[in-house]
This record gives sequence, C-alpha cells and structure tokens, in this order.
Amino acid sequence: MRIELLVFVLGVTNPVLAQTPDMTRCRTLESAGNFIGSDETVVDGMVCKLASASTETLTARQAPTQPVQSPQVPQSSPSSDITNARVVELTKLGLDDDIIIAKIKNGKCQFQLGDTDLVELKKDGVSSKVIAAMLDAGALSAPRVTIDRNEVSMHTLGQSKVGGRLGHELTVGIKSVKEKAYLDGPHSSVVTGGTPSIEIDLPKGDTIDNYILVELDGKGDRRELEVESRGGIVGGKNGIRAEVIRKSATTDLGGNKFQLAPENLKKGEYMIYVVGSPDRVREIYGRGYDFTVK
Repeated sequence: MRIELLVFVLGVTNPVLAQTPDMTRCRTLESAGNFIGSDETVVDGMVCKLASASTETLTARQAPTQPVQSPQVPQSSPSSDITNARVVELTKLGLDDDIIIAKIKNGKCQFQLGDTDLVELKKDGVSSKVIAAMLDAGALSAPRVTIDRNEVSMHTLGQSKVGGRLGHELTVGIKSVKEKAYLDGPHSSVVTGGTPSIEIDLPKGDTIDNYILVELDGKGDRRELEVESRGGIVGGKNGIRAEVIRKSATTDLGGNKFQLAPENLKKGEYMIYVVGSPDRVREIYGRGYDFTVK
C-alpha cells in the first residue's frame, strides 16, 4: 500500500516538476523514507525541496517592465543673427570653412567689418576665406541714405502732369510744354535744419555721381519736380533743370560711403534724386530720398 501511494504521488507531482525549475536541498528516496513532502519534488531519482521565492524576488518578477528613457540632452537654440562672435565660435568648434560660409549665406548677418574688426577676426583664427564671405554678406544691395543719422526711405515719383499746353498753343510753339513728376503730401516725414548731415552708403558698382540734391516745388498737397521740357525755342530737354540742383561738398568716407554737406538750405522741400531712375514704360518718373527743411 505504501508503494502504491508513492506511485500515485509521483504521478500527481510530475507535471509540477516540469514547471518548477527553482529547487534546492536534494536527497535520495531512501533517506527521505520514500516520502515526498508538499514542498518537495523528485528530480533524477532524488527528492528535492522547492526553493521558496522571496517577496523581493516575486515583486521583481511581477513588476511591469518600464521603458528605459534616454536622458534628455538640452538643445541650444541658435541665435537668429550671425555676428562676428558667432563666426569665431563656429571656427573654434572646428567646423570647416565651407560649413561656416553656408551658415553665413543662409543666415541673417549682423557683422562689424571695420579694419580693427577684421584684424580681430584673424587673431581669433577665422580664415581669409570666411572673412571674405562675411564681407560679401555685408555688402549692400541697395543704397542706404541717412539724414542726421535717421535712415531715409526711397520714394518713387508719380506720373507726371503736363503744364503749359495752352501757352504752347497760344505762342505757336514758342513756349515749351513741361512735364512734372510729383510726390504726394505737402511735406516729407524727415525734417531737418538748414545744414543737414547727409550720408550715402552705396552698393558695389554704384557711384556718388548718380545722386544729386534738388529742390522740389511745393504745391499744397504735393511736391513737384520738372523732368522734361518739350518744344519751345530751345527744343526738347530731358532731365533735371540746373536751376533746382543744389550744390553740396562731397567727402569720401571709404568703403563706397560718402558724406554730403550742402550749402545752407532755405526752408522748403528737397530730394536726393537718383540719376537714371525714370522708367517711362513702367510709368516711373524718378526715384529719390526726400526731406523737409524747416
């Protein structure tokens, strides 16, 4: 009867054997008195006590697997402007010249490129190739005009009005017909005194000879400038009349930058007129930078 019971127990516990790999303290069946306890099993003819898992082990087995998150590396947001200091920084980081030049070409550049600045850039290890790219990026694409250190916007003269037609007909062509271009408004938004400080910074290839100071004719709600005269005794004339051109001394400040020092200007309306700016096909009768003297 004892042997049958042993066989029965072995039959019941065998499925458990395959599922319970954690075992310790094994002994022979004979030393166990051919008896298998509730916390024991048989392995290779030996009676072995099952290893009891500690609370910590069970907790570790049952705890859900947490995703491992990589540490967050703070991203430094690049400055919107590329300055001298930024170029020096990129150079010291060991970036190739081509990479730095690409950033210069595609960025918003605010460079200081005086003689002293260029020397400092060389001392900081910036290559000649990169400095040349900085100079190209800093080159003007359009004139910059300042009056008393205030930047002046360029304005376009509107479609001309024709005057003197009646006089031309009555005098059988002796009196000329005049075309006048105009700016809307009685005054400019830029107001100065009789001796304004005028500086003109020009793009490469442009010349100060293309800029002349002229006096406009105030007409209440507009300011006019004669741009053409047709007929009359002297025939047709295009361009600005000499009588409205105001003399000014020109000083070369270097780097295609100039200072204009006009003679004492009387109260009135003026414009730094761009020679060659009219485009009749597009109905443009000239461009320039206007200001008012009070």
